[in-house]
Amino acid sequence: MTVLTIGSGHRDFRDFLNPKSRARIAAYGTLADRSYIIAFTRPGFKTQTLENNVVVFPTNSRSRWLAPMHAMRLGKKVLAGILAGEPVVISAQDPFESGVVAWLLRCRFPQARLQLQVHTDIFSPYFWRERWENLFRVWLAKFLLPRADCIRAVSQRICRSFVSRGIDSGKITVLPVWSSPLDISPIARDKENLRVLVVSRLEREKGVGDSIIGFSDLIQRGGKGHLTIVGDGGQRNKLGVLVEKLGVEKSVTFSGWQQDVAPYYAAADVLLSTALYEGWGLAAWDALQAGVPVVMTDVGLAGEVALHNVNGLIVPVGDTEQIGSALFRLSRDSQLLTRLGESSQLMRPAYSDYLDRYGIALRSCLHRSPESVL
Repeated sequence: MTVLTIGSGHRDFRDFLNPKSRARIAAYGTLADRSYIIAFTRPGFKTQTLENNVVVFPTNSRSRWLAPMHAMRLGKKVLAGILAGEPVVISAQDPFESGVVAWLLRCRFPQARLQLQVHTDIFSPYFWRERWENLFRVWLAKFLLPRADCIRAVSQRICRSFVSRGIDSGKITVLPVWSSPLDISPIARDKENLRVLVVSRLEREKGVGDSIIGFSDLIQRGGKGHLTIVGDGGQRNKLGVLVEKLGVEKSVTFSGWQQDVAPYYAAADVLLSTALYEGWGLAAWDALQAGVPVVMTDVGLAGEVALHNVNGLIVPVGDTEQIGSALFRLSRDSQLLTRLGESSQLMRPAYSDYLDRYGIALRSCLHRSPESVL
């Protein structure tokens, strides 16, 4: 089996091929006889050959709008070397720009099967209202999803949204994003202060402003605590202004982007995640695996892995009063905080099991009758 993956979101090829990513990509290479990856990148990078017959091609595109065209050109060259009758899966990392490239290649190469991967809740109104590009992407997804031979969704939430829109559930595999379990030794909690942790890109869709407002509400209710925000992004300055406006600058720390987040989880009493929409939610997943309870909005893995009053507290999206109420409740009820933490220690799936499930998803794509590409 040959797998050709079309991946976007890696404009800096060095981030795409950092040691951790290289190891993961090489592991994926064990699932196929040959594996090719086309990454949407800026100019200035060279083709990389990794272990296990994995070859990674950068598009070297001066504009992100040109990247799909360059990916199409590279994909045609790769597929030209495939023997007639050889099983091929063309996998797109999203049902948007990457998906269009994969679909066009599938049209030109009928022996292949098309897999679309969906890593975010694309039909959430918060997604398509965020910017005009997302509204266009939803239109693309509505066109492409019925034409895919198989779909990999990262959560049951996404799967349900597809089935409700008439997508055949038989071609959907739910497989969350893999994250290496954090190796931490929890630090004894300060009974006087609730240590709240946010690990997130500081972008609008992550709703970190709601986290800050909710934390401020905790303080206004008479609770005590400290909020640590790990991450960086375009909203950093705006969020700093918000902290000052709310008068909680002495209780909030911006720690920036960190390579190693384990010490922050070890020092946290609760992980706070207030995204507007989410496909899965790696920060919450990492917290639950580490035995740290979560307060999170009803997105991604909420209701599937993060369960209300079991290993966390689930609040409505955008409801800062409920966020503050949940934090205040935990600050005053140490028994509840302990119980949620004890229930948060999830079984850690082995990476080999994850790879097996990923391989099954690819092979099942080959065995399905091909969908009409038109």
